Amino acid sequence: MPNHIDYSQYAKWQHCSWAWYERYVLKRQKRWQEGVLRDDALAIGSLTHNGLDNWYAKQDPTIDEETIARIGPTPDALRMCRRLVHGYVQTFPREAWELIRTEQPVRFKLVEGCDGLAKLDLYFYIDRTMCVDSGIPGYEITLNPGWWIQEYKTKSSFVPTADWMKQWDTNMQVDFQMLALNEMLTDKMLGYIGGMEVKEDYPKVNGVLVNVIEKPKDYIPKRKCQKCEEYYAYSAWVVGGDGLFACPICQNRQKLKPVEQRGDEAEPRYFRMIVERSAEQLLRHKKEIREVALKMMEMEADGKAKMDETDLVSDLCVEFVPNRGHCFDLSKRYGKECEFYWPHLLGQSTIDHPDFQEAEDYINETVA
Repeated sequence: MPNHIDYSQYAKWQHCSWAWYERYVLKRQKRWQEGVLRDDALAIGSLTHNGLDNWYAKQDPTIDEETIARIGPTPDALRMCRRLVHGYVQTFPREAWELIRTEQPVRFKLVEGCDGLAKLDLYFYIDRTMCVDSGIPGYEITLNPGWWIQEYKTKSSFVPTADWMKQWDTNMQVDFQMLALNEMLTDKMLGYIGGMEVKEDYPKVNGVLVNVIEKPKDYIPKRKCQKCEEYYAYSAWVVGGDGLFACPICQNRQKLKPVEQRGDEAEPRYFRMIVERSAEQLLRHKKEIREVALKMMEMEADGKAKMDETDLVSDLCVEFVPNRGHCFDLSKRYGKECEFYWPHLLGQSTIDHPDFQEAEDYINETVA
């Protein structure tokens, strides 16, 4: 376990403590198949995020070639990401406040041996009440004086906007970010921000201004290979003279259902919302985060003790029984089971499993 807990760890733990142990203690993750170009939600979000980072840092909404090479998107996915970034820039070309960038993850005190941590992209301070266009008819945004975090998120068009906004009301990512910024501002005790004198009663982080990029309903037809059981874009399959299609990865030949023409494509949509927390809510949620961190540390200590006794990582599969009641929770959102479902179902370790590899540092930055 890293010497910190962030929202990604917290969310994984709430889903399944066993999945958390695999990802953040054993540091295992599903191996991407070589040669397969990506168009998954994580790839789309990472590429779009990179373009917006460049826009705020350099006023250049270009997605880095290095990022493109690392992620390996399909041409359609890359084209859509560029479309999303440029559409966002045209919708929100200039802010009415000075944005301050945070280049490093920020810690906040939690328990001995484990800090809280959040990654902040942008934050700002205003000294007067401001009204902001939300992009949603009938929904008005009023920013009160004080500090605000600015966040941007991509959203599927298939998730109703009202449901998505309601989920963010209880999203603990907001609490991680507000707790981190509060502590950072308290430590630095800045006297002036953007030429404006800050009163002695700061910091007062009011909440998060979420900039939402809703992906269009572009239809990318996919077909499942009967041999390797993976879905690939219809355009990636190679048709032969016998009318059968070859899988782009395993070359299995099979019939494919023809593509149906659809007319429900739409333009991307951009809107904003705010999520606020009271001081009482932050204190209560910080206590909840602290309790989870202590449970994580206890689980890691128990696992290490078992490893020292047996020297066999696979024995952990007996000690930490998979939480099978949650293995398919992700299907409600992503249409698939937990990535650790199959090895856990069979009681296997992911250490020597060919479908898994060591996870890279998911922060990839020096922690402040």
